[in-house]
Amino acid sequence: MAFTDYGTIITSHTLNKTYYKGQFLKGHEQFLVFDQFAERQDNMNIPVNQGDTVQFTRVAPFDMSRTALTEGTNPNATKIYANKVQATVAEYGAVVNPSKKYWYTNMDSKLAETSRKLGESAAKTIDSLIWEAVAEGGVGLRADLDTGYSKQDACASGCTTTSIILDALPTSIGSADTGVIVFLSGTNTGISRAFTYSDTNTVTVSALDNAPSDGDIVWVCSTEGITDADEVSAALIQRSVALMQRWGVPTFEDGYYHAIYSPYQKYDFQRDSEWVNLKHEAAPKDLYRNLDGEIYGVRFHTDNNPYLHTAGTIGTYVSTADVYCLSIFGKGAFGNVHVEGLDRKFYINPPESSNTNALGMYGTIGWYELCAPVVLDGSFIINIFNVPTLQ
Repeated sequence: MAFTDYGTIITSHTLNKTYYKGQFLKGHEQFLVFDQFAERQDNMNIPVNQGDTVQFTRVAPFDMSRTALTEGTNPNATKIYANKVQATVAEYGAVVNPSKKYWYTNMDSKLAETSRKLGESAAKTIDSLIWEAVAEGGVGLRADLDTGYSKQDACASGCTTTSIILDALPTSIGSADTGVIVFLSGTNTGISRAFTYSDTNTVTVSALDNAPSDGDIVWVCSTEGITDADEVSAALIQRSVALMQRWGVPTFEDGYYHAIYSPYQKYDFQRDSEWVNLKHEAAPKDLYRNLDGEIYGVRFHTDNNPYLHTAGTIGTYVSTADVYCLSIFGKGAFGNVHVEGLDRKFYINPPESSNTNALGMYGTIGWYELCAPVVLDGSFIINIFNVPTLQ
């Protein structure tokens, strides 16, 4: 039996809001590629009203103890070293003000699409911020493998927490170059820092918790000199996997490392003769977003909002630059700090009269997010810097 409803149907009805929020999420989730791999431990969220900064403390790994013990004698105690990784949440968002007439005459056909596009904007923003942190905080591997700009190195004696003296700084790095240094052993294992050139053997970094010791292993990389001849290849992926396995980087629960690249890098990679070994549709599509294949124990995901920077100036995102980054990482490499219960909020406010909107001539639709991408262990990330064929 039908029922009679004499209530007024208005455009701000709950069903309308639910639909448009659904449209927002539809646009949002499709473009959240990096965020699906960010750590989601309890301590990645800051409780409401408990400040805006979270600090992670990590104990440096211990060396092997290969010397046999003396019977009846305890060994000397090993000192414990700890490092801090800190992240402060920041605000991001966008808003549009549809007019009252637009709102009431075009809502079904227009505002759902607007909501979806806002969802895309939100996802691309957060993903871009995460990729920027990852690209500027992991081991840098150049597509040209030029050891004059990037290589494994060792610390010399006399290092301080801000001045890193190396046995042999890559010879092509000069006074105009910046780059990234990642510690692969010692008390700073896993810590990454942007560096500036100081002299032929020394770079300057923001303060570390512990001064490096003589012999500590690091990886140094500057992107100066990368050109359009330097493309991504299957051989570079294979090299990256070998390095990560040698360094003991953990895989994700599926037993794979994961990588994110742009469509242009994918274009170069697919033309590689080794691509025939890649298993398309390597896993169910609903397992990960934008998954399109695997090779050498790495699963690849496409993100059409790449991290870009000008050669030699890594540390500054430039949307029109030529140098791209393909990022390969293991579990626990990075996280995204949220304030508990406040991430990914979508707001729909129909036109209403107020002191600043006397006739209620417009409403608002927008998104807001508090987050802070953070690299937790730079040695768990390899960034392949390259210039794709397509530009």
